[in-house]
Amino acid sequence: MVKMPTDNMISYAQWGDDRMVLKYFEGREGCTFLEAGANDPVSLSQTYLLEQDGWRGVLVEPVASCCERLRAVRKDSQVFQNVLGAPEDRGVLRLFVPGGVTELTRAHEEGDDTLEGVHIEAEFMTLNEVLESARLPHLTYLSLDLEGMEDRALKGLDFERYHPELIIVEDRVEHLRTHRLLQSMGYKLVRRNGSNHWYVPKGVPFSVSAGDRIQHFRKLYLSMPFRWIREWLRQIRECLN
Repeated sequence: MVKMPTDNMISYAQWGDDRMVLKYFEGREGCTFLEAGANDPVSLSQTYLLEQDGWRGVLVEPVASCCERLRAVRKDSQVFQNVLGAPEDRGVLRLFVPGGVTELTRAHEEGDDTLEGVHIEAEFMTLNEVLESARLPHLTYLSLDLEGMEDRALKGLDFERYHPELIIVEDRVEHLRTHRLLQSMGYKLVRRNGSNHWYVPKGVPFSVSAGDRIQHFRKLYLSMPFRWIREWLRQIRECLN
């Protein structure tokens, strides 16, 4: 396979992380990924471009209709219709999914404006269980977009066994559980791109400017009380209405 220069590639990810990841691992062979919260096979995908570049990996998504589309398009990736959780999270989780899934889109196209979301059921699996079932020998890159359940999912990963070289987590910084868990597992925050946090093992060189360090500290710590106050005021307004 003749690979196209990274700078000439089209990005499919929301903030261009896919091109940045390829640039970070440029020249490497045999790279693998796991993308949790894959949703669409192409649009806003963190890994579609990587798969096109020869990477192989795993896609995890709880919505059945999304998994059907993923399997139809992402032929070189294994697809799991599951919810990721901690080892103690067992059984089936029932979720309410708002707009954006296939069933809802079709309902609106057919003129049914009363439907605002759908309920789906998916079985819990840990990251370890998914990786073992997929027989993925190692994990180069882990991408998590789990709407606040990222810390639960990370508790189900054996870091000593798989030890991802790069972890990107969508984090709107409503809490610090995910950040602190990754720190305790030997990772450091090196980049914030859009709403995504990039983590690499602490011993890996990664240039971080003084300005970026200040931004990370402000986002993680200085802004947190103000976000709590805004959320508290929002809840009060909802109660009064």
